[in-house]
Amino acid sequence: MHISLAEFELSYRGLVQYRIRPHLDGLTPKEAKTLKLTVLPSAQQVFINLKIAHIESVRNCEKGLKQLLSEPNQVAFAIVEEFVDRTIRAADVEKEWQLLLQLVRSQIWDDFLGEQGQMQHEWINSVEQATTVDEETSEVDAIFALMNM
Repeated sequence: MHISLAEFELSYRGLVQYRIRPHLDGLTPKEAKTLKLTVLPSAQQVFINLKIAHIESVRNCEKGLKQLLSEPNQVAFAIVEEFVDRTIRAADVEKEWQLLLQLVRSQIWDDFLGEQGQMQHEWINSVEQATTVDEETSEVDAIFALMNM
């Protein structure tokens, strides 16, 4: 599996959900963490138990989320380090770069020459415009010179 550095993405499901889910067990009936009711519970008892379970779940989720705050940075750092290891620090990496450059050499030169050709074209146009302005200025100077005679 190849993961591109540019495609790196963290998802809720992959990073957060599995860590938060256990904190919600107190809200699930028949779970060990769920507060127990009497044999014939009143509506008041059910309400109080749910309120307590809700408060505990929210508090535990907040704690879990606070611990996660630094993890995306740690994950990104690990991915960047792995990329650097594979592309710069690896043994014989220079040979692999040379092989890659040989494979894409024509594309690189085409792009380079294309940009260079575009710049050359723009430069020639600029010179032609400057020459035209210079010629027009010379004609105006000649007219004024004739007028002063």
